[in-house]
Amino acid sequence: MAPPVTITALLIVLALVPGWVYLRLVERLRPRSTDSPLNQLLEVLAVGAVTTGVSALVVSLLPHRWLPITLDVDAWAAGGPDHLREHWQQAAITAAVIFALATIIAVGLYRLRALSKPAEFVSHANWVQSLGERPPNKAPYVGLHLEDGRLVEGELYSYSLDEDPTKRDITLAKPIRITADGTVEAQWLPGLDRLIVPAGKIALITVVHVPGRAKPKH
Repeated sequence: MAPPVTITALLIVLALVPGWVYLRLVERLRPRSTDSPLNQLLEVLAVGAVTTGVSALVVSLLPHRWLPITLDVDAWAAGGPDHLREHWQQAAITAAVIFALATIIAVGLYRLRALSKPAEFVSHANWVQSLGERPPNKAPYVGLHLEDGRLVEGELYSYSLDEDPTKRDITLAKPIRITADGTVEAQWLPGLDRLIVPAGKIALITVVHVPGRAKPKH
């Protein structure tokens, strides 16, 4: 068997995993947390303690005949460490059952929280969602107002979903036109099939839904 310290460390890590799972799921309902690493760790500890604690309590209170493959808690209490060493396989199964139940509880808590999410709420990267969602049989005709004052227009072809906004880009499909800063006359770019614009160059994005082709790629 592995040393007791190793086993204890592994159990502690497993006990915190459901809390981590819950927080990662909750990020779908809110912008990514900007809390300090300490606050995030405390949040994982709190959720992990609740989910793992509840699941451990449930498993320990169930009659052993209902889950005979798990460790007999009463026999363990009477036999002490010797009983645990003799039935280490049942102990491992019990830990796995507690971990699985704790993860199910974490997912259930997330689903309960998701019920209160406003229908119009979109988590981080909501500008990407705004580009991708459109009425049936419509395509987004996008106007990219660049930081240097130029306006680039065209039908949306694709967009990237990188979590870092500075690494995203938008690709327009022909016909593409560009309007220089301070002018009203647009210049068409007939020689271009695609135009890729990095998000870092974009100041504003406007979208008009027009009769179009397939949904954009991303």
